Amino acid sequence: MVTQKRKKSSGGVVIDGVEGLAVKFAKCCNPLPGDPVIGFITKGYGISIHKQDCPNVISGLNNPIYANRWLNARWETAVSASNEFEAQIRIVAQPDIRLIADITMALADMKVSLLQINTQKKGNDTMLVNLTVGCKNIGHYDSIVSRLRNIRSVLSANGIRTESVGSVGRRLRRDCREMRKRVSHPSRGGKGRYRSRCRCSCRKAVKAPRF
Repeated sequence: MVTQKRKKSSGGVVIDGVEGLAVKFAKCCNPLPGDPVIGFITKGYGISIHKQDCPNVISGLNNPIYANRWLNARWETAVSASNEFEAQIRIVAQPDIRLIADITMALADMKVSLLQINTQKKGNDTMLVNLTVGCKNIGHYDSIVSRLRNIRSVLSANGIRTESVGSVGRRLRRDCREMRKRVSHPSRGGKGRYRSRCRCSCRKAVKAPRF
């Protein structure tokens, strides 16, 4: 790992490294103030700031090819309140004509910037909503997720903080288990059986709940 002259970036991160390089925040892990971070010198794109537990960092630190491109980094003691950092949230919800309005209203009440929203229908019983929002730090991010979970039609709301090839598969299986617990429908195959509709297309049949 490179340790050189200490430098302060305009993004609220203090970096040990070379001067004059642009700083960007990695999209694979979306670091926020409060996260332990590390810098990586990219080819042509300046310094990329990652969470220290980002899968790409873990694999990269073990690769001798990149040994001299890692930089010590940390957040400033007081990151400017005007700084906003992109963060992603994934919502699984029941279809509701007011869902998008409820989401945007909740964010507006918290004075949270909505940067992007994508929706996808999953069968007749669930919707997937991916949000990109602007937030100040980890605490602010957690409060946004908590507020969204209180929306009537929302089944689950989870932050997307780290994404790698392996984590995508794990996320799909996790979402599948979540929906199997909370949303199920009778299958065509027989009495007393329910078949869930899930993102990973496993469509496993589960026993009907007993009341």
